[in-house]
Amino acid sequence: MDERPREEPENPQVLEEIISLILRHRPDITRDAVLKMVEERIRDLGGLIDEDAAAMLVAKELGVPLPKAYVVARGARLRVGDLLPGLRGLKLVARVLRVPRPLALNSGKRVLKVLVGDESGVINLVVWDERAEELYKSLRPGMCILIEGGFAKRYRGRLELGLAKEGRVEVLDEECGLPPFEELCRKHSVNVITVKVCEIVEGSGGCCIYGLHSDRPVQVLVPGDLEMPSLHVGDIIAVQDARELRGDAPRYRANRMTRIFVMARSEPLQSPFKLLEVDEVRSADGSTLLGVRGLLVAALPSRRGAGGSLILAGRLSSVSILSFEDEVIARLGQIRPATPVELRGIYSSGARLRLNPYSSFKVVGEPPLQGAPADSLAAGSGYVSCRATITSCRVKYRLSESGEPLLGVVMSVDDGTGRARVLVSYRDALCRLLRSEWEELSEYATTGLLPKLIPYMEEELLGSDVELRGWLSEDGVMAVTDIEVVSG
Repeated sequence: MDERPREEPENPQVLEEIISLILRHRPDITRDAVLKMVEERIRDLGGLIDEDAAAMLVAKELGVPLPKAYVVARGARLRVGDLLPGLRGLKLVARVLRVPRPLALNSGKRVLKVLVGDESGVINLVVWDERAEELYKSLRPGMCILIEGGFAKRYRGRLELGLAKEGRVEVLDEECGLPPFEELCRKHSVNVITVKVCEIVEGSGGCCIYGLHSDRPVQVLVPGDLEMPSLHVGDIIAVQDARELRGDAPRYRANRMTRIFVMARSEPLQSPFKLLEVDEVRSADGSTLLGVRGLLVAALPSRRGAGGSLILAGRLSSVSILSFEDEVIARLGQIRPATPVELRGIYSSGARLRLNPYSSFKVVGEPPLQGAPADSLAAGSGYVSCRATITSCRVKYRLSESGEPLLGVVMSVDDGTGRARVLVSYRDALCRLLRSEWEELSEYATTGLLPKLIPYMEEELLGSDVELRGWLSEDGVMAVTDIEVVSG
């Protein structure tokens, strides 16, 4: 009996998969019996083969069909890490890790560099013209391929794999004895992630994909002009060459180099992402927040850059969501305060909630039934109609990217029983508060006079009495449905 120590198999996963195939086709044989037969074949051949090769021999003897990938992998023992410049007539089994778009050269030729690899390393498979177009359309990340008729050469200091005229590329079964796609990408630092799609937010100019990557929440921002397949909730996709952004959860932004592939289609998952009411936001996990629903208070422009703050209120609290787009501020500023709205496409960064570039919003109902409003701010929450004095006032103003004025007023008021923070961006309310027609304010903005007039507007409002009517949240923020200056 041969007592020499035998090396462990290179890939124990292959051995287990072959044994599973044998047991499925031959339920009359036990696992222990299969393992005993494998050991006998190794002894018969003097220990010159390893366990997975012996298992393939046993499978053949028992009449169990094996996927071509296993047989090819045993015959193609050459690994990526074994390649040297000058080798020709190569046969190699590798997994596709990256398929970029073909590059058009000044000569008119087109070249495609497909990144392939195994556990030993990665290399670019370089193909030209018709072959470039063919492989660009037929290959996707994660596929196992057999490369025959390859040759290795060094180009600008890097080793590349070319394909001879008689060479070919064949797609094999997914289970080809190589490590999983995600494992290889991590091992070789390839900029490709797989995402299980849980939610898709369609916005103006693009969409935001909410999903799971390695069972962790992730967001992918995709501009509308990027060529990509039609996506559905439940799809498993590969996203290559996207740029990682900051945020509490990983966020990626697609660019012109990005490609998105559908790896598999399946039924929708139980989504971890939540659309919450305003009063639920403070206790929520920011990494799984999809959107917020509440009563619109105001859309206040930023004084410095594009966008501003969107304020929604509930009964107990209010929330501020930062947007970086003037269009969102302008459109929400035209919706009557205290209207129920829903914002989708939110992410958290630090202590702030922010709106993704490709977000959406919609009106989701009518304002709550008012009934008889309370007559003082001491009510704490609900509808209030009272007279109060402005104790502080600040006018926020900026010209939008389109040249339209963006205006908002932030005030503190006191009616003797309590205080409230009043935020105004609705056009009709602004005009009544500033005692000007909108055309007049627009003209001041166009001629550059408005910034000079703002200090006088603030001074005139300070100390004035106003009649207020609107929704008051318990944290003292008011969505004003009606406002009138009565003195000052």
